[in-house]
Amino acid sequence: MSLRYKSSKRSKRGKDKEDAPNDNVVQERTDSSASTQGSVSQTCYKEGHLLKWANYMKGFRERWFVLEHGVLAYYRTTKAGERTHKSSFVLAGSSVKTEPGNNFIIMPSRADRRVRKPLHLRAISAAERNSWIEAIEKAKTESDRKQRSLLSSSGYLNAVDFQGNQNDSDGESSSDDEGDLDPTENTVLSSKLEQVKKWHDSLTQRCEELISILQKDKEINQNASTELQGETSQVTQTATALLEASSNYLTEVLEQQKLWVSTLHMNERKRRKLEEQLEALARQHRTLEQSAGRVSRDISSGDMVDEVFLPPADSSDDEFFDAASAPSEEDDTTEGSDPSKVSEAAKANGTTIVRRTRVPPRKDSKISLWSVMKNSIGKDLSKISMPVNFNEPLSFTQRLCEDMEYSDLLDKAASSDNPLVRLAYVAAFSASAFASGASNRTGKPFNPLLGETYELDRRQEQGYRAVVEQVSHHPPICCMHCEGQSWLYWQECSFESKFRGKYLAVIPTGLSHVELPKFGDNFTFTKVMTTVHNIIVGKLWIDQSGTMVIKNHATGDECTLKYIPYSYFSSSQARRVEGTIKDKSGRTRFVLQGTWDKELWLCKPDPSGDKVLDKSSATKLWTRTPPFAGHEKMYGFTRMSCTLNEMTEIDKGCCPTDSRFRPDKNLMEHGHFSKANKVKERLENAQRARRRKMEASKTIWKPRWFEEKPDPVVKDRKIHTYKGGYWESKEKQDWQDTAQLYDVAMD
Repeated sequence: MSLRYKSSKRSKRGKDKEDAPNDNVVQERTDSSASTQGSVSQTCYKEGHLLKWANYMKGFRERWFVLEHGVLAYYRTTKAGERTHKSSFVLAGSSVKTEPGNNFIIMPSRADRRVRKPLHLRAISAAERNSWIEAIEKAKTESDRKQRSLLSSSGYLNAVDFQGNQNDSDGESSSDDEGDLDPTENTVLSSKLEQVKKWHDSLTQRCEELISILQKDKEINQNASTELQGETSQVTQTATALLEASSNYLTEVLEQQKLWVSTLHMNERKRRKLEEQLEALARQHRTLEQSAGRVSRDISSGDMVDEVFLPPADSSDDEFFDAASAPSEEDDTTEGSDPSKVSEAAKANGTTIVRRTRVPPRKDSKISLWSVMKNSIGKDLSKISMPVNFNEPLSFTQRLCEDMEYSDLLDKAASSDNPLVRLAYVAAFSASAFASGASNRTGKPFNPLLGETYELDRRQEQGYRAVVEQVSHHPPICCMHCEGQSWLYWQECSFESKFRGKYLAVIPTGLSHVELPKFGDNFTFTKVMTTVHNIIVGKLWIDQSGTMVIKNHATGDECTLKYIPYSYFSSSQARRVEGTIKDKSGRTRFVLQGTWDKELWLCKPDPSGDKVLDKSSATKLWTRTPPFAGHEKMYGFTRMSCTLNEMTEIDKGCCPTDSRFRPDKNLMEHGHFSKANKVKERLENAQRARRRKMEASKTIWKPRWFEEKPDPVVKDRKIHTYKGGYWESKEKQDWQDTAQLYDVAMD
């Protein structure tokens, strides 16, 4: 929509239909208010509906905007007589920034940024957004030009500034005493004040000249009388101009005062409303605490919890579910596997194995996360001692094994003869690792103790087995080695975590490897950043963001996956993943599209390599298994998560440092939060004692199953690799060199 101009005034806004298609008006109006030179200026005018961002609760709200005299004001209604003024935005010195989804942002000038927030707006279409941006830019340019002309148009404004300092060539003061009154950054109000100052200086100068003439000679002749009359006339004109400028300044101050008072009253109403809501929330909290106290007194020392959640030593999982909540028939299917594979996997060494599909529901916690973390802003999360109330009943060694939930993607990669298809499946495998945290799973896993291990044996079910060990405590490094039938997956998981007040950022720094021995392929990648939002207030939610590069060092092929962060101001799909697969020459061969919490597609690109050519011919690489019913009450676990902490027949005989034996985690799983916190503190104190003992004897800690070596494909980088021997030690039950990590009092 282009700007149109008229030279005459309009008596009423928006009445001419030709000038206001679709409830929007854009025109140039004649402003007959006198300036310092009596000239007539033109002002860009536009009015119409826009959506304005209010807050996270209300989102975008429709408002009627009016652009006039370099000021953008908005109202609740379109009727001029019934308008309730909400606020206004002075465009002088501002800037406009476009955003996706027909959105745009008006940024205030540098002088106003301390008192005015950016204005987030959304138009109904891209054309309408461009029309508003064009009008705002023209109004801003006109306002800036008018501001400069006010300072340079009069001959009296070139003499001296308000402090008596000499002006430079472009009319700006060289004095540093004016501070925020820099004409290049000021609003209209500041320019009016500057004009008054200039006229004041001019009047002072004329008065001094008049006094000088009167004292020049005691005998005033006719020529002196004529000169005196001329000077008196000039003083009168200067005083008149000063009065007019002061009047304009006062008018502008009164208008701004109305806005300030309105804003103050609105903020006061919001403050009172917030105080009332907080008071009501506090009353509800006290009521819940009293109710919880009465219930807790009825349960004697947690014995009832033991009877409900702790199964007998020889009892089967079926008996356990009878005590809690019986699973449905559809829940008996293992996640990511068909029923036939479950039946085949149910027998190991002649013993039937039925993996559990549930864990005890999470016990309600009364502790506020903000009350614990408010003093930890900017610190490394791994160095913060957290109560188990914010954990999930898994160690990080176990949580790391959830990367293998969709190991069938690596099986498919190993069975393809096309190197680009192999790269696509490895990329899908890297993205699937984030799916386990997609169902509002915000619990923190237990920090592993130094030397803590975990084994995951899924050979009978999915054809792989894995070993995990915590090889370093500060910095925290956890290593994993997984063997499939036709592939190897191993990783060194290290990260930096920072708490920033409103959110928690976890930035991975470790490297992951996928090897396909049949083809000699070695793929590497580093995971992207995970962010936990709404730490202070609101519902916790998790997002992934950043760029992941998966490279095949054997062929030179490369895949780039972009995890796009969610934005409140974008209409795009949340949790999006977009990527390209390029061969060693840099040519785009495939495009990846999808989300990290649902599915990922492989598509063919157009000749330019930027857009998808035909989605109908796309191939679905990966689909997330839907969560089971009631998972939100069980820490948001997946089916695989529920099986990680159980001890089946095939798991018996594992290393004594295995996470399954960790007592604080097991107590938490069965609802004993208070006991779990005490045992957790004892385990951490025992670990500190072992560290002090090693420091005193100058002993260097060495991992049991991993060793640090140069990375086989990445130059100038060292990585912990599996040195072997775990499964052989398990077969012989030879655990002589392992540490005693969990030998603490349980009472």
